[in-house]
Amino acid sequence: LIRVRLVGDMSGSMDEEKKHVLQQCFVLLLSSLSDFDTQLRFNRSQTKSKLKVDTEAWVFGDKPQRVKHFLGESGVDDEMKETIRIFEKLQETNGNTYDNKVLELIVGSLTTEDIAKIKKQKIMDLVCEITDGGSTDQEASKKSVDALEEAKIIGGAFQIGTVTDEEKDIFNYVWNKGREETRGFYVGPELKNLLPALVEWVKKYLSGVRL
Repeated sequence: LIRVRLVGDMSGSMDEEKKHVLQQCFVLLLSSLSDFDTQLRFNRSQTKSKLKVDTEAWVFGDKPQRVKHFLGESGVDDEMKETIRIFEKLQETNGNTYDNKVLELIVGSLTTEDIAKIKKQKIMDLVCEITDGGSTDQEASKKSVDALEEAKIIGGAFQIGTVTDEEKDIFNYVWNKGREETRGFYVGPELKNLLPALVEWVKKYLSGVRL
């Protein structure tokens, strides 16, 4: 089972252009992964593969909110409709950049069975955060990324927009300082570069998965 969790920054600094790019990334990536899972199911009789792909989506400002459940948990018949409805939930920005709260919830949601299957490589969990600033509580955020790594969850973050040196330093401290592998990537003010960078990051891990 491959689980991909998208986490989007909806703090007060996300302007209309950034929100639009975030909406595009969420819908396009979630739709593509859903199509991939559909193809796996259609070809299962030939491939005999047990591989499945499921997605979840979160947004955060002062508080985290889950805007799309895993299909296996939601009971929703039409995943595409749920993905499109995310547009409605990616409108209102508020508050600060407390990404630590949503990352803590994700780690806390793991069951004992999840943890065992992740260790046995029967589940691959990926968490991808899209943000335009530095974390409001950088120490708590760094600890939450540490917790992702301890749980063997593959975490990655993409910083978009024009940011200050301080915001860039905070972002690097949270996602990269002291880590064996680069986890945080600065995309910059050219927002059109976000989707290709995001897709390449996901492909990096999915390309090595055998059917």
